[in-house]
Amino acid sequence: DPIEWTEQLEYHDFYRKLLSLRKEYECLQARSQDNYTFRVKTSANQHIFAFLRTSENDQVLVMLNLSPHDNVGFGFQDAAVDGSYEDVLDGGNFVFHPGYRYFQLNAWGYKVFALKR
Repeated sequence: DPIEWTEQLEYHDFYRKLLSLRKEYECLQARSQDNYTFRVKTSANQHIFAFLRTSENDQVLVMLNLSPHDNVGFGFQDAAVDGSYEDVLDGGNFVFHPGYRYFQLNAWGYKVFALKR
């Protein structure tokens, strides 16, 4: 969908980064029938919506805190989230394993990670 830019460009860099991620990761591209999206269970499903987008070649993990609560701590309860991931928006590396509760998101916060291969 086209984005109509106004004079206020406060989200310009954010959307530019999202568009570049879509080009970089095959799993974020709509052209393949082999890409899958599924929800990942967390220990805080009432606040956190997490999902994986996968293809044969890559995997992206998205976490969203859809609540007004800060510092919501949670862990993954899904075996699909297991390994070393790179924070593709802010940089840094994280290792996620099912059952470990150590990640936090602020109110309305989000993170996007790519599985390191």
